[in-house]
Amino acid sequence: MHDVTEAGAGQERTQLGDMVVIGQYSPKMRQALEVIAERLHAAYDELPDIKKIGNSKGSCLFTALTVRDFLHRIGFADAAARAGRLDVLATQAGELQKWITAGDPDEDWRQGSYHIVVEVPSEGIVIDPTLYQANRPQWHDWLPGMLALPLDRSDRVLSVSKPISRKVAVSQLASLSSEADDLRFEAVWSDRPDVNWRLLIDAKDKPSKVRRGRVAIALQQAFDQTPTVH
Repeated sequence: MHDVTEAGAGQERTQLGDMVVIGQYSPKMRQALEVIAERLHAAYDELPDIKKIGNSKGSCLFTALTVRDFLHRIGFADAAARAGRLDVLATQAGELQKWITAGDPDEDWRQGSYHIVVEVPSEGIVIDPTLYQANRPQWHDWLPGMLALPLDRSDRVLSVSKPISRKVAVSQLASLSSEADDLRFEAVWSDRPDVNWRLLIDAKDKPSKVRRGRVAIALQQAFDQTPTVH
């Protein structure tokens, strides 16, 4: 199966545990991605006061803010959480098999209709650490649990049509497509500036902030303990 991003075909692809990294980044960012892949969700599961093991894999706001905080700690000052929508679809011989949307503008973001990722403009990268919740049998394991891919704000058109709300202006953050025989998979991450994630519980709740801080510190400690890559 061949991956194509809107930043260009034939991008380097690396598997780091549950994370797939597409594209080339600085040695420091690669080191950070290795730490995120290995320790992010594990460090959350090690917290003493969590309600359920594995919750971080389905909590896009909490987890994205944790990644942002970790990246700030190690010097990526421009790392930012971006709220938006995610569209993932699969077609076979041109016929739509499955299409899901997280963060549909027709639904109230205050009720959970949003998808949060991390953008680092200085590295030209988008990091999505909570794709586990988007997994479907129709993807045939194409979509990993975590993904890092090139930031690409050039809008693209999906290969099949579906009514898409225009109530809210959206702009592309990144995209990915893959083909195998007559199967085609596509995903598009879009920015939604109307979503004020700072008002949501995981952003302002004090216990959530404390947990985020603990996980970010654990990631920083793991980063500091890994050999520096030059």
